[in-house]
Amino acid sequence: MRTGQKNKNTGRLSRRFKSEIPNEAIEDQTKKIPNLLFLGLGLASLVGQAAVQRYIKKRFLSPILGVWGPVFLIFGLYNKMVKIEEELLPSRRRRSLH
Repeated sequence: MRTGQKNKNTGRLSRRFKSEIPNEAIEDQTKKIPNLLFLGLGLASLVGQAAVQRYIKKRFLSPILGVWGPVFLIFGLYNKMVKIEEELLPSRRRRSLH
């Protein structure tokens, strides 16, 4: 049975097709975001954390800002991987939901 076809016995979509819908939707939206945005957010978070720790001395706020730096950088890495995958695998076509 091809992906996305209805099972004749149950009339339901295959499990594989159902699990690919959210992944494709996330990848499509992620590709629209520029890589420099994630890099800028990550660096701004780390610089902001250092500035808060140095000048404002709010001890509860500094670690919160510092945690987000690596998170944004990992998001940027995922974004870059999705874009590279599309370039390397042009034969991979998005399946229509119909």
